[in-house]
Amino acid sequence: MQCSFYFSLAVFVWVFIGTSQPVSLHYLLDASYVSVNSTLGWLTILSFVTNGLASAALLAIVVERAKKCLDFSATVFIIHFFITWGYGGFPTHLAWWVTMGISLLIMAVVGEWLCIWREMQEIPLSNIASRGRAAATRLENVLLRRENVSSD
Repeated sequence: MQCSFYFSLAVFVWVFIGTSQPVSLHYLLDASYVSVNSTLGWLTILSFVTNGLASAALLAIVVERAKKCLDFSATVFIIHFFITWGYGGFPTHLAWWVTMGISLLIMAVVGEWLCIWREMQEIPLSNIASRGRAAATRLENVLLRRENVSSD
């Protein structure tokens, strides 16, 4: 999940910022780049929030259980916090904390909703029933053939 989180974040940073600025790891890992004081800061915030949505979709595919979505989401952001702390120092900007909180909330809630939606999909029993009937017919034919062979 962590690798896909950073990959999709890099893609969104490249999409939103890469057209006007050269993209670097600073946008991903330096807390000072998440700011409400500049256009680039807002684009970085947009990248993180959009990445929360994309990661939620991936969470539904990878995790498949609604109960585990919050755990996986929190783990991703806790690891991101420590990597950010190691890369550029302890994040002191309020905008960084709010952005990460919103992204975590989006990833967990939307991921959980997608997992629940996926779990609630109907299982097509008609296919299972038709396969079962076909298998029963084949078994019946085999048993009839054995009966005919043993009676001869």
